[in-house]
Amino acid sequence: FMFPAIRDWALETLSVGQSMENDPYSPRNLYPERRYYVSLATKENKYFGAHHLMCDYHPVYAMERAILKAMDIKKDPFVACVMVVASHAGPKPLLPHVMYRDRQHLYELNLYKDLIVDHELDRLDPSIYLCSVNQERKVDCLWRTTVKEWLPFPFSPMNFGREFLQHLKNYQEVKR
Repeated sequence: FMFPAIRDWALETLSVGQSMENDPYSPRNLYPERRYYVSLATKENKYFGAHHLMCDYHPVYAMERAILKAMDIKKDPFVACVMVVASHAGPKPLLPHVMYRDRQHLYELNLYKDLIVDHELDRLDPSIYLCSVNQERKVDCLWRTTVKEWLPFPFSPMNFGREFLQHLKNYQEVKR
């Protein structure tokens, strides 16, 4: 059983992601689990991301792209929930293999939110849904984790001490 809103969000993420993907260099059948699409839902908006790869082979991954939109366009680090979708043509569901760099970026974005919110309830650990969609565009599997569970031993600005965290908080407040 799946809630229609989650199913619809997964299919929207897949459609928008496929339309914005730029990756003529990666073979479609090589590591298909690494071809994933992202939607970040914040209090105010949804930001979509897909891989953007040019001939220099230094990709902007899907999560990073969605985060850049949220921060560059709206200064909106208030992530409430994340959808990550991979599609497949095979008989088994395909768990999206989200690159470490993307998971690290999401962790840091969540830290920015935690630094600038005033209310403890706003510091909740956002849910992440990892979704597999088959060739008939049906969700055939859904996994759930959270930002902090997904990256249990992160490298983050938290390692730089309280003084730097205060600087980072001030920096984020000025940028908003």
